[in-house]
Amino acid sequence: MSKPWKTLEKATGSELEAGDRMLFKTGSVWQGHLAPQSSGAEGTPNVIRRHGRGARPRIDAGGQVDDAIRLYNVQFIEVIWR
Repeated sequence: MSKPWKTLEKATGSELEAGDRMLFKTGSVWQGHLAPQSSGAEGTPNVIRRHGRGARPRIDAGGQVDDAIRLYNVQFIEVIWR
């Protein structure tokens, strides 16, 4: 995807290819939850990580769901939030 998503719902609903990256700008705050639907592949995982320097991005589920990031029935996904 060449343009950034504005909501977590659009990010969750997008079909990712093996090796794709989902980047979250440092210091940003996202409302809702992220639940990727696509798996990566062995050797080419999908990666969820922050972009830039500074404060970690925050996903705020607002108490509406149990998990701000939910990885269910997917594989080969790396979450790097440090």
